[in-house]
Amino acid sequence: MIDVLENRKLAQDETTASNKLRELADSTDLITRQNVLVNPNVPPDVLIKLATEFPKQVFNNPAIDLLLLETPNLFSGTSANALCSLLKREVPHRMIEYAANCADERLKLAILMNPQTSHSVLARLSQSASYQIQEAKELHCNFINNKLTDNYKEFVNAKIQQEILEADQKYQEILSNINNFIKVYEYIPNSISYYSIQRIGYYKDYSHLSKVEIEKMADSGNWQELQLLGIKSNIPISILEKMFDNGNAYIYIASNPNLTTDLIRKLLALPDPRGSIASKIAFNPSTPVEILE
Repeated sequence: MIDVLENRKLAQDETTASNKLRELADSTDLITRQNVLVNPNVPPDVLIKLATEFPKQVFNNPAIDLLLLETPNLFSGTSANALCSLLKREVPHRMIEYAANCADERLKLAILMNPQTSHSVLARLSQSASYQIQEAKELHCNFINNKLTDNYKEFVNAKIQQEILEADQKYQEILSNINNFIKVYEYIPNSISYYSIQRIGYYKDYSHLSKVEIEKMADSGNWQELQLLGIKSNIPISILEKMFDNGNAYIYIASNPNLTTDLIRKLLALPDPRGSIASKIAFNPSTPVEILE
């Protein structure tokens, strides 16, 4: 069985041989691979391989300066991708210097997006024949040129105003959509409103209501309230009997589990041409076997 803790120690140990570090670089353990990356003895090709996975940890390797001196184009070609996004943010100054001297143009463009890049580095990049680099250099905040600085400020102000205008337009669109939704909601068909009330009412809790309040609802004649009351298992039998006596309200109580056998028989004795009452009673858990038969 692989000892993960032992591998992590070996990957961190400066005395571990290069061939062993190369083997540990393929470990499935993330910490082991990170330890290999910061080990001073890591082979350059292994460092480049791991840098694509852990670009921030590259700078934690104490031998990185020496490696860059020995191999100026250490990060070039496809391996430059690992540094491009990182060089745009806060990094050690030596990495900015390295990128400025590197042959890979992508690294130079990356540091021209970094506000840490000094005027001296910008002056060095002035020797570049690349139009992209020259353009990016002149837009950098540390580039000393009053005329260009003024133009840059004007460009930034115009860009800010454009963003504000677009944000305001988007805000107005959102407000318009909200207002349109409110208008549409006002004209929702009654059938949809009824469905919403019915589904919400199904989960409505009547346990906190007093018997007097429930009786008042049963006497209200509001068919929506009667229908919701009829399916609640905590409704007293006296209320169910009152609803039975209230004309059309009887159909709402046919599936209530509190029904007595006597009340079930009364319901079955009512005219039921569509079988609505019978079907509800058939599914009612309180219905006796003899009635089901």
